[in-house]
Amino acid sequence: MIAGGSEPGSIPWKSRVSKVFRAALAGGAATAADVATLTLLVSAFGVDPHYANLPALLVGGILGFFGNRHFVFRAGAGDPKRQFAGYVIVEGIGLLLSGLLFDLALRYVPHARDFYVPLRLVSGNVVFLAWSFPLWNRVFRVPASGATDSGPTETGAAGGLAISTPESRPQARRAPIPSEQCAPQ
Repeated sequence: MIAGGSEPGSIPWKSRVSKVFRAALAGGAATAADVATLTLLVSAFGVDPHYANLPALLVGGILGFFGNRHFVFRAGAGDPKRQFAGYVIVEGIGLLLSGLLFDLALRYVPHARDFYVPLRLVSGNVVFLAWSFPLWNRVFRVPASGATDSGPTETGAAGGLAISTPESRPQARRAPIPSEQCAPQ
């Protein structure tokens, strides 16, 4: 990649920093809703953290969809059905991963039940950084009007998410292969 994001299809660094900052804000709101739900269920209603885990994750996940779509990625012009389907797949796997990490820590880390809120924050952030945010960049990608997009914007027969291939992209976007540069025309 060329420094400064001047390579075709790249995002300038200022835009990336801005997106990460917005993601931190939206993620913070979703995490606050998740932790508030978890704390309310455990502290006020006496629900075991294992059982309070899923409703808390769902509350945070729903808030996360709207925050990511409209605030982080500003993808309101994109196909909401495609975005929602992609988000549900990515978030569903992310919820499973986060729940698994949370459960494993509750089972195997001494006194983890006493620190379930920090545990939720750590497990959620690990999954967010390693899984969710990188894939949400693809889910919420909206091509600029009149421009082509190398991301997964095409839908399959079932309306699902289909990844574009180099063959399905316009030729102007593909860098020539060295042997093509020397071939007679």
